[in-house]
Amino acid sequence: MLLPARDADAADALGELGVLSRMVREVFELASQRRDARFSVSVSYLEIYNEQLRDLLVQPVHAASGREGRASAAPLALKEDPKTGEIVVANLLEVPCASETEVLE
Repeated sequence: MLLPARDADAADALGELGVLSRMVREVFELASQRRDARFSVSVSYLEIYNEQLRDLLVQPVHAASGREGRASAAPLALKEDPKTGEIVVANLLEVPCASETEVLE
């Protein structure tokens, strides 16, 4: 369950805060405690269904109007980064976030 930060405190007090909300809170709490390092946080939301990858932060474009959101430049696919050798999702949108609230919105 995702909740705006203002509601998350009440939910946390009741033990109802979801895993994602707890993880986001923990990331920002740990980052704020570290005075010897600087952190940047970016989020992506990826759905894997029937072996298809879908970026949940990109709104689909309606064929008739073409005005609803923006389409991905290319279909999402797993690729190997030639520099690092890591497997990455090509064209997955990453949104920088400065706070717990920004992540949960």
